[in-house]
Amino acid sequence: LNNISEAYMKQKDSCFWVAEIDGLVVGMVACLPSGSAPECMELKRMSVRHSHRRMGIAKVLCQTVADFARDRGYLAVILCTSVVQTAAQKLYEGMGYVKIAEFI
Repeated sequence: LNNISEAYMKQKDSCFWVAEIDGLVVGMVACLPSGSAPECMELKRMSVRHSHRRMGIAKVLCQTVADFARDRGYLAVILCTSVVQTAAQKLYEGMGYVKIAEFI
C-alpha cells in the first residue's frame, strides 16, 4: 500500500478501487493477474472499515473485481485469506468462492 499506483495501477490488467461514503473512504480492494495461475485474477487488499461492515460494501467490491476479471477474459478470481478471518471466509463463500486449500 506504500505505492498503490506502482503496484496496482501501472501493471497490465491490475487495478485498485476505493469505496467512499460522503467523502470518507470506507473500503478498498485491488486485483492483479495471478503469478501462480496465469488464467486467473487475484483479489488483494480487501478491507472495509469496521463501522461500515454488513452494509454490502464488500460484496460490491468483490463483484467489481469479478467484473473486471471477466471483461479481460480471465477464467476465475482467486484469493488467500487467513484462517482466523472467519467473517471474510463466509463473505467469499457466499459470493461463490470455493476453498481449495488451507494453510496454518
